[in-house]
Amino acid sequence: MPEMNLGRVGLSVLPLGVGDAFSVLHHPTSMLVSRYQTPAWDNDLILIDCPQSIRRMMREADDGRFHGLDLHRVNTLVLTHLHADHASGLETIAAFFKIAVGRKPRLVALPEVLEGVPRFLESLESLGTMDELFDVVELPTDRDLALDVGGTPVTLVGRRTAHPIPTSALTFSMRSGDATQTFAYSCDTTFDRDLWEWLWRAWRASREETGLVIHEVGHGIHTSYDDILHALGFRSGRDMPSDAWRRATMKAQLRAKSLRLTHYPDDMLPLLESSGLPLLREGKLEVL
Repeated sequence: MPEMNLGRVGLSVLPLGVGDAFSVLHHPTSMLVSRYQTPAWDNDLILIDCPQSIRRMMREADDGRFHGLDLHRVNTLVLTHLHADHASGLETIAAFFKIAVGRKPRLVALPEVLEGVPRFLESLESLGTMDELFDVVELPTDRDLALDVGGTPVTLVGRRTAHPIPTSALTFSMRSGDATQTFAYSCDTTFDRDLWEWLWRAWRASREETGLVIHEVGHGIHTSYDDILHALGFRSGRDMPSDAWRRATMKAQLRAKSLRLTHYPDDMLPLLESSGLPLLREGKLEVL
């Protein structure tokens, strides 16, 4: 069981899957966002992406801490993009809420992502259109979108990433006492320095110690392991004055403590585990 901040309310992230599209070791990358407060999790859960096996993923992530995770506890689905490993469960979610729950979940996505959603729902024509099955909200990239989690305001803002189809990175923020807690997520992207700095600006705004940055890593069109190392600032000190090298290394180590890697391919896992960089793990709750 992961170490948790049990004595206070905290913005929390529960990874349901951490694998890439071809993984046989992990579920496709997806996660739940909510606030955590002893003794129970809230019901107004925010789900990021929906692979086909989403209900099983939720069940496997719940070892009793959350008193039964299932889709009926989800209030909002944030859809980052329409690749199948992130969106193939759209039909399941729409039908489940229409037939078994009897209400419409909120669907938040970039406008160009929403344009492609109806093709995932064609088999549900008899149940209704996208707007009849979901409370559709466009994801803003220039302002905060206000959400409510268990009576606590949470803000969400998106940013487009460098991916072959329209895709959004995300930041969530919540006030807890006199601190702002922020969770920033890159989603799928080739390495983008501007996006990287955007994620870490959100981290700095949360006083650093109460922020979390989750970044993807992978092959090809994804951010490489070397890109992550270089972006963090882990470089050879042979050509640098020793004091400057120490300062650069300390900054890298500070950021690395607040970083979690996800969407990793199976063949990269041994390298990542030996690197010492923190990995997002399925079912391991992260409480800010």
